[in-house]
Amino acid sequence: MPRLSSALLAAPPRSAWLLLLAACASTPREVHEARAYPETKLAASAMKLEVVDGRPAPVDPLSRQLLLPSDFEAVALGRLTRMLAGQGPALHVTAFVNGGEALDVTDARGELTRVSVALGFEVKVEDGPTLRRAESESRADLQRDEATPAELNLLLRSTALDAFDRYWADPKTTVALNQDLAAYQQSQPQSP
Repeated sequence: MPRLSSALLAAPPRSAWLLLLAACASTPREVHEARAYPETKLAASAMKLEVVDGRPAPVDPLSRQLLLPSDFEAVALGRLTRMLAGQGPALHVTAFVNGGEALDVTDARGELTRVSVALGFEVKVEDGPTLRRAESESRADLQRDEATPAELNLLLRSTALDAFDRYWADPKTTVALNQDLAAYQQSQPQSP
């Protein structure tokens, strides 16, 4: 964090607040704070993840469509795998890329580049029924003069993983899926 000058410290409270915001406007390397995953495990033995990006070409000329980072699927699968209890049916998760774009915006903070990612999820029992569908999204802003390709890639990666975590790290997701899995297992014929 930048050091505050004595002139800033002597400024009226509102001015000091605005100057502090301006000094902190640059984006840190890890934009979104990591979300903790719940201690409760998912009652499944294995998990497959498939990322599907079937978006059409963008219509808005001011919008730049972004592709998820090449390591997104592997990192997301690693997070899902840590959720497993190791017993129960195998699951197949499809993550649909519903949106991923960079858009230039101007607001009270100045000229910014906004990166947004929207994901849809379908959770199925492997070779079985769909248990749940959900959507999640995240966005973050970067000062436009700092929006180099490298910084945009870092921001995109962080925002995509945050959109993923907003659904999967939510304890309600694990509880709901465990209820769905229990109902599914009760509906299956018992082997002798």
